[in-house]
Amino acid sequence: MTLGKRQRRATEAALGSHASPGYFIAVHAGAGFHSKSSQPKVARALRAACRAARKTLREGGTALQAVTNAISVLEDDPSCNAGRGSNLTFNGSVECDASVMAGTACYGAVAAVPGIRNPVKAASLLAGETLEPLPCGLIRPTMLAGEGARVWAAQRGLETAESREQASQMHSTPRAVRQWQTFRAILAEATGEYSGVVLPDSQQQRLFDTVGAVVVDGRGHVASGVSSGGIALKQEGRVGEAALYGAGCWAEEGEEGAGEEEGAGEEEGAGEEEQQQRETKEKSGGRRLRGETGASDAAPLGSKTNGMHGVAVSTTGVGERVAACLLSKTAADAVRAAAGDQGVSGALRSALRRSVLKTPPPNDAGVICVLAQRSERAHPDQGCEVRVEFGAAHCSHSLAVAHCGAPRAEPIVHFMPALGSRDGLDPGATGSRPGHVVELAQSCRWNVEERG
Repeated sequence: MTLGKRQRRATEAALGSHASPGYFIAVHAGAGFHSKSSQPKVARALRAACRAARKTLREGGTALQAVTNAISVLEDDPSCNAGRGSNLTFNGSVECDASVMAGTACYGAVAAVPGIRNPVKAASLLAGETLEPLPCGLIRPTMLAGEGARVWAAQRGLETAESREQASQMHSTPRAVRQWQTFRAILAEATGEYSGVVLPDSQQQRLFDTVGAVVVDGRGHVASGVSSGGIALKQEGRVGEAALYGAGCWAEEGEEGAGEEEGAGEEEGAGEEEQQQRETKEKSGGRRLRGETGASDAAPLGSKTNGMHGVAVSTTGVGERVAACLLSKTAADAVRAAAGDQGVSGALRSALRRSVLKTPPPNDAGVICVLAQRSERAHPDQGCEVRVEFGAAHCSHSLAVAHCGAPRAEPIVHFMPALGSRDGLDPGATGSRPGHVVELAQSCRWNVEERG
């Protein structure tokens, strides 16, 4: 006990007098096909992203800053389909999408943008500027697209290409170029470039990766973000879910118990949802992966307490399907409505089955989510407790996820496999069939002491 107190005091001293030692960070490198040869590189990128976010929080940064820095690491890694590792368009260029959102509803996005080294940093700057008023009733944008976004980012000091011609050179990698050449050769052999030719399954699944992050800071505030190079051979100007409000990422906070009347009508259809959950377990065995931080053993969040709750979501998958379902907002609503009964991962599973899995294939998708609850103590000077539940679910060949948080500091990496595949690398394990949803669950908690 004495040693534990000394360790806590040392940690608090290192963080500063107003910092809390608690936090939770989760990042993903996309739903799709992660070969055994690529897994070590992706795992290193995910761990580095978690550590970048952790460093940001320990230095007093916000949850949104931590999300931005985590995703920037993934954008700089050529093994991820974002920033430097982006897929190429049909004509061989690179156009990126990214968005971020804080629990305060602060939001920013860039779409189909060439030549910004870290698109997520531009999205984060946009989000921050929305809080600053303009004269004469002018309204600040929350999304910028294309060349205009690149020029705007350059004017604010972000690292950008000097021209559109140099933009693709900034983000193109030998792997992406080889992949583009292979896919163009396959199309050239067909009768007409868009004649319905199907890429080999192991290659096709590589097209959907997107990166993202969710963060809970020491006081329970949440943020999320997502970034993507888009699907390979996409039409120039195409905008994916990573830039669309309510599709790529979502974050919101509110007082506990607020909106209770609004949610009262959600009980209608609850029996149907419970039946769907039973069907899922019957068809898929209800497979759930658990990590090493003792998740899901604590009582589920969602009980009525005095304090604040927050939810943050980041998605990945086939952009057209994810966007059509507004998956990040859909998942957040499902978690807020049902987390106390079925847990975050169970709510995500239900959200996927009721949305993306009802769309035409290919409908690979994945989602990660944190639910944070800050419970105030009886006396204000006693501080508060922050409890976090994390969940992830996907209906694809695999989903690459890493997380870290109190009390465990080092990131844990999971390559969540498809059902019916022990290693997640079975090309025949189609994630599009109903019931093929894999879950991951974690939880942690910490105390926040109030100081004068």
